[in-house]
Amino acid sequence: MKHDLAYWQGGTREQRREADRELVRGVGAEGHPVLARSMYPGMRIGGAPWWPTPWRWGFGWSYPRGYGVLTSDEQRQVNERRAAMKGDSSNSVSGVSYDHK
Repeated sequence: MKHDLAYWQGGTREQRREADRELVRGVGAEGHPVLARSMYPGMRIGGAPWWPTPWRWGFGWSYPRGYGVLTSDEQRQVNERRAAMKGDSSNSVSGVSYDHK
């Protein structure tokens, strides 16, 4: 799922906000508007980068990563992981399910 990849790589506050909004729009477009609206507050609170959880924003990096633009080395690693995932049938990002869309 695109949202899982966004959370794995992390980034800025605005990138997280947009990733969460995109997921909500997608769930709503699939015919679940009430579920979509109820998901958003949970994602905003539970997915914050300061929680030491495996689903936090930027969970692909050492804790604590926080918010911020990816360094050139981090972006290179993200690009390598994405390229590897295209040829990997397990569709996994660091143990989290990922469906290519």
